Parts: sequence; structure tokens; C-alpha cells
Amino acid sequence: MQPNAVTVQSRLQDAAEQILGVRESVTGCSRTDAHVHADMFCCNLRTEKEITPEKLQTAFNAVLPRDIAVLSVREVPLGFHARYDCTGKAYRYLIVNRAVRDPFFENRALHYPWTLDAEALHREAQSFLGTHDFSAFCASKCAVEDKVREIRACSVYRNGDLVEFRVTGNGFLYNMVRIMVGTLLEIQNGKIAYGELPNILDSRDRQRAVCIISVLLILVVIAANRFGNITFSSISDYADTVISGTKRGDGYPYYFENTGVRNVLSVGSDLFVIGDDTTFSLDATARRFGEQQHTLSSPIATAAGGRVLLLDVGENSYRVLSKTKILLEEQSAQKLLTGALGKDGTLAVAARGEASQSKLTVYNKSHKEIFVWNCASENIIAAAVSDNGKRAAVSVVGAQNGELYSKVYIFDFSYNEPIASFSYDTIVSGLSFLAGDRLLLTGKNIFTVVEDKTPILEEDLSLNTLSCVYTDDSGCTAVTLSKYGSAASKIIRCYDRKGVLQFETEIAESVKGVSCDAAYVSVLTDRYLYSFNRKGEQVGRSAVDADCIRPFTDGRNTYVYAVSGIKCYKTTAVDEPVSAQS
Repeated sequence: MQPNAVTVQSRLQDAAEQILGVRESVTGCSRTDAHVHADMFCCNLRTEKEITPEKLQTAFNAVLPRDIAVLSVREVPLGFHARYDCTGKAYRYLIVNRAVRDPFFENRALHYPWTLDAEALHREAQSFLGTHDFSAFCASKCAVEDKVREIRACSVYRNGDLVEFRVTGNGFLYNMVRIMVGTLLEIQNGKIAYGELPNILDSRDRQRAVCIISVLLILVVIAANRFGNITFSSISDYADTVISGTKRGDGYPYYFENTGVRNVLSVGSDLFVIGDDTTFSLDATARRFGEQQHTLSSPIATAAGGRVLLLDVGENSYRVLSKTKILLEEQSAQKLLTGALGKDGTLAVAARGEASQSKLTVYNKSHKEIFVWNCASENIIAAAVSDNGKRAAVSVVGAQNGELYSKVYIFDFSYNEPIASFSYDTIVSGLSFLAGDRLLLTGKNIFTVVEDKTPILEEDLSLNTLSCVYTDDSGCTAVTLSKYGSAASKIIRCYDRKGVLQFETEIAESVKGVSCDAAYVSVLTDRYLYSFNRKGEQVGRSAVDADCIRPFTDGRNTYVYAVSGIKCYKTTAVDEPVSAQS
């Protein structure tokens, strides 16, 4: 049980109370880390009520939420204890090893696009066998004093594009399996030498192993009596995790000690980190501040004017935060779809409609309702608010004759109905207001700027598809186009706050993300962070790690968000990360 999160145990106890009329204690065989899915998970409860195992199973499944199922109920001896009668545990760690990610394994497996020699890693993994002190393979927040564990079996094998790491033992430390797999991958990419695992184990030094990899695990609990099981699924994507980090010196890099980081945003000159159940800010010296707890299961975030909107898609909760505190926390009457913030504090919230398919509600900075629009037959998927808080825009998606379409509506809050609308036979997924009331519309094949109800720029994307787009707080925009649809050849473009093209250049590499500010454009590839000035001249290049995700440009420094943490690079440097205060 955890006071700040919904757990499977709490749901089972709630169900037992509803069925049996008393609050019975449910004991599980093990705790699981965040993003670990349980299979063959055993638990026990004691009751004086007379009810057959078959009827109890039926009753549980009738009242439990649909993401929890009881597959077997048996009567056991009175002394049975799910935890202490457990004879062992096994983990499966899945890696999708191919160039293109597999959407069916999103949030279920690590996508590793580089060469992976499963047979060689299997040989290396045999060093884990036996009884060892695994101090080098547990998170620093692990409070267990005895870190000796017995590993009984360990294997790495390939099945097509799927590589599976399996390990069985008498128990595991906090984040131990994640670190074991991460270390094997570091051996694969040459950062740790083959044959080095025994030395790392003997060192008992956490710094000798790698940072935790952010993917899902499947925990298989081998109970003495095979009491029950829960099938593998993605039901526990949003388990509770406390996000924390460790400074190295007084500045960057900032390392995530836990893996539950959902997203990172740029808010002014600071970074805003969204974890599974925590948000916090980082300043230019990697000082962590403004930490807040949250219970949002599917949070999305957008930032404007130094504020962040955090919204739980598919649920009812949303909040607006500054860098240091919660400014607003509300519940929507209907399930939320998306939202947007204006620089002046105007808030737009899109949700399911009561008498319509979807509904847009706009509030001023005092959270007073100032505008409502009901969309009869389409779902709102994107929204934007103008800098002056007087206009909003939405993109909606519908289907007709089996084909999807998009419409974009622009609103002036002085009028009840849209002042302009545009229709597309492809999806408009992004909206951003630029200088004044100019509106940028983006999608895979769309890059359009609208002013005064009329498109003033419509880029031809019939040959080159849009793959990345970033608009900073001032309205400047950087985009990446896949040249002729190629993943390995990219066109980089930069537009000013009025939507006027400033430069275009090409990079013969796959691009992960782009960022820009008033002076520079940053481009993140698999190997390098490139920097360009607003004339299109390359002014910097730094080597980056393979786990990097997204760049954030802030004048002379560019931050790179990665799986393991956040690093800082001098924007105009060549192969030189920043390791001290900047």
C-alpha cells in the first residue's frame, strides 16, 4: 500500500471489503518497481466468511477494475504466507532490436536500433550466476543493508527482432535488473570491456555500472504452491515512482536516479521535469526546486509565459504551475482531451462534450469562464491560445466514408462561433500562435501560416515530410523535413516569429529533435548535437550519447534530455560537454 498512489493491493482490498463486508488484509508475495508488470503473482487473504473459492473468484472479477483480473482462487493451509513461502523470482526484460520502433511494444520494451549480439551478451551474463554482493547493481536509494543475492539462471537470447534477457534468483535489489541489462548494453556499445563484469561485481561500486534504463520489466513470481497468476499486459504503465537526481559537482550533468521521467520542457531559462508522480524544475546550475507531487496517470504538458499546464488525458484532473508552486488545480466534469496556455495566463481546456462529441472551454487568468464552444461530431486533438489571450484555435479530427479528416477552427472570444475554418484530408496535429495573431498549422504533410483568416504561407510537403517541429516562447520555429521521406537525410529550416524563412540546410543523419531560441538552432542526431546561428552557419558540434532524446537551446548553453539524465553543452563548442556551473 502506498499513500500517494493507487496500487493493485489497494484495489484488491477495496474489492474484498465490498464482497465480504469487512476490510480484510491482502498480502502480496513481492513489491514491484515502477513499470514492472506482474505475471504469476501470488497473494493471500484470510476471512471468516463462508464462501467457495469459485464464487470468490467470480465476485472479485465482478467488482475489480478491468485492468486487474483474478485468474485463480484456492484454499491453502492456514500458515501459508505469499511472501515468505515464495521460493524465487524471475525477470524478463524485452528489447526490440531493429531500426524502426515497434508500436505494439511501446511502453513494453526498450527500442534499441543498433547492432546487438545476443550470443555474446549471453556469454557475458553468465558472470552474474552464483551468490554475489550486488551493491554495484542497485539504485543509490536502495535502503537494504544486505545486498547479497543468489542468481540461479541468466540468459540472453534472440527471437527475430525481439531480444529477451531472463534472470532468476532468490531475490532482487531496487532497480537491480534494469542496471544489469544497461551494463550489458554498455558492453555491447564498447563503453565497458568484455570480461569486466566480475570486476564490477567485486568492486561493489555503483558508479562502475550504468544508469538505469527506462523500459518495462515483467516480474514472474514463483510461489511455492503456484497460487495464481496475472497475465502479461501493459496495465501498470503508470506505477508510482519518486523522481530524484544526483548532482555531480555543482552543475550538469544531472542524472536521474529513477526511471519514471515522462517528459522535460523548457520554461524560460529553466527546465521542467515531469515524472510519474512528481514534477520539479532545474536551473542553470542543476539546482532542483519547486518539487510537487501529482497523481496524473497520462499527463501531457505545455508551457507559456513561465507557466506549465499539466493535464491528465482521458481523466479529469489538470493543474497550472509556476516553476515553484501550484497556481491552479481543478477537475473537469468530462474526460480531458488536450489543452493550451497563453502567455497572459489564459487557459483553454478541451474535453469530451456532454451533448456534443467534444467541448472547448476557455478561462481567463483568474480562472473565470470566458468562452465555450461545442464540437458536434469531431474530437479536439490540439489547441492553442494567442499571446494576448484574445484568440484560440483548435484542430479536430473526424471520419467520413471510412477516411479521416482534420478541420482547424479559429476563435475570437468576442464572437460565439469560429471566425475562420480550414479543412484537410490529413491530420493537423500541431498549432502554435506566432507574432500577433498569426497561426502555425503543422502535420506530417502540412506547414501553413494563417493571418487574418487567410493562409499566407503553405509549404509544399508533397516530397519532403515534416518529422520534427519546435516553436519557442518568442514564436521562432525550427523544423526538420525528411528529404523524399528518408529517415537518414534531413532538411533543417528556421523561421522567424512572423513565419518568414531565415535559412535552410541539410544533414545526412537521422534527427531526433530540434530546438531554437532568438540566436541559435540546435539539431540532435544519433551521434551529434549540431548548432547553427540564424544565418544557417554551423557554429558548434558536440558528440552525444545514444540515449539522448531532445535538445533545449538557451543562448550559450544547450541542454540535452536523455534516458539517463540531462547534460549541458556549450552551444558554440566542438565536442565539449559542460561539467560545471554555467
